[in-house]
Amino acid sequence: MKITKKKPEVLAPAGNLQKFFACMHFGADAVYLAGRKYGLRTSTDNFDREQLKQAVEYAHSKSCKVYLTLNIVAHNSDFEQLPEYLQFVKSVGVDGLIISDPGVFAMSKIHANGVELHISTQANITNKYTAQMWIDMGCSRIIPARELSLKEIAELRQAIPSHIEIETFVHGAMCMAYSGRCLLSNYSSSRQSNKGACNHSCRWEYTVIDKKTGEQMNVEEDERGSYIFNSKDLNMIEHLDKLINAGVSSFKIEGRSKSIYYAGAVTNAYRRAVDFLFTNPGVKIESEIVQELNKVHSRGFCTGLYFGKNSSMDTNYDTANSVSDWDVVAIVLGDCIDGTVLLEHRNKFVKGDSIQVVSPNSYHNQNFVVEQMSDEDHNVIEVANKVQQKILLKCNLPLKKGDMLRKKI
Repeated sequence: MKITKKKPEVLAPAGNLQKFFACMHFGADAVYLAGRKYGLRTSTDNFDREQLKQAVEYAHSKSCKVYLTLNIVAHNSDFEQLPEYLQFVKSVGVDGLIISDPGVFAMSKIHANGVELHISTQANITNKYTAQMWIDMGCSRIIPARELSLKEIAELRQAIPSHIEIETFVHGAMCMAYSGRCLLSNYSSSRQSNKGACNHSCRWEYTVIDKKTGEQMNVEEDERGSYIFNSKDLNMIEHLDKLINAGVSSFKIEGRSKSIYYAGAVTNAYRRAVDFLFTNPGVKIESEIVQELNKVHSRGFCTGLYFGKNSSMDTNYDTANSVSDWDVVAIVLGDCIDGTVLLEHRNKFVKGDSIQVVSPNSYHNQNFVVEQMSDEDHNVIEVANKVQQKILLKCNLPLKKGDMLRKKI
């Protein structure tokens, strides 16, 4: 399909400062993150005030944007300290606020006047009339409900003013509830999913029967139970051209709670995919770029509801675990100098292992064999198996700070 629109934004998940720098290194145009309150991922490290200020300054130095999530379903007590916090985030230069609650939206217009206001998928925008209501209130970007098809997104694009942006998810975990509005976690562990404390109880093992009607559900089951709520992960990398032509201007990657490797590798894949589409019009995305996502842990992949109603093929009935044939083994802490690079260990590797590079640079996916390594005191080692150990590695590739190393398992 020929692309006629401008290049969309690659929007990456920054669960903490380390993941933020990974997203920057691997080519994000923008990141979304949360402070210590008001976001829907309290399980992540998130950003204190000084870290938020640092992130915004660094992102802006790289011509990138920072969007802050304020997308909880707010209760009265949540508003007590919100005005002062809004004044702070405006003062540090946050580019946009992601909001689902009308009260938070109204308060943001007063105390963060001039900051772009984006309407979260949690607000459940499924039609042009609701979208127009938010636009009339002053938003600049719509993040529709995940339940919309490509056809419905295209209709929404045609119905709203051209300067209003549309952002949609392209990759990551899918929630079994309508646009993430779920009470399973509240019921199972008293952790409020709509205030950021979801325990992902939808991924647990279940055996289900409708006792009221006697109807049997068509689910597969083994001795561990059935994962009937365990959706496969969203993966739209082969359909980005369709999203662009439907009018999507920002591609959002889910995963603030996931690893630094996930943040970097998935951002890298979508950065390469978008750039490929715009430098090779009408050409199918290279298989190497598509296959990159199989080297990151997932529950299997689906295309969500973009192409209409989902099916049983979109659920992983086998396991709730995220799996891959590859593991990250180290993060590069500094540029390679005179054939030696400083690493931080992540998973076991040994002398003689074949290691693959993950990088935004031209040597991405190149392999090399571990021949010589030592600890920080220059004691020769043959096995790297201490978590976050600093390692000096001999390497003939020009590795840069922020690159990652992985191996097939």
